[in-house]
Amino acid sequence: MKSSEGALSPNYSVWETPALQIIYRVIIWSPWVWLTLFCLFVFATALQVGHLPVYGQPDPNQPGLISTLFYVPTILLLIWVMSTTPVGITLTVIRFWKGFSKSVRWREEVFYLGGLGLFYLFSLSDVAELMTWLAD
Repeated sequence: MKSSEGALSPNYSVWETPALQIIYRVIIWSPWVWLTLFCLFVFATALQVGHLPVYGQPDPNQPGLISTLFYVPTILLLIWVMSTTPVGITLTVIRFWKGFSKSVRWREEVFYLGGLGLFYLFSLSDVAELMTWLAD
């Protein structure tokens, strides 16, 4: 009689489960989505007021269509990316450690680390004082 253990056990390791892959891909794309949304917000505001936004001019959460479309999602994604950074870094290290870097998937790790680096460059170094304006 054949053991049912082989039939019930998946062909992939714990780190390759579909649910974990989906979570990892959401985390991978989060910094890039935030950067895109933030740049669109700054660009749309600059078109509206005629110059790059600076602290207090205009207030980023002032009523209006641009603020409604961009301000809350930008702030929520900022919080999301900062809070998922430890998870993303941990999963990236595990994937490298488990040998995923030998496969085609190494691009995902580089893509994530590049996006995360740009995210923290924008958010922590306050490029053109845009984060000061956003936090206004």
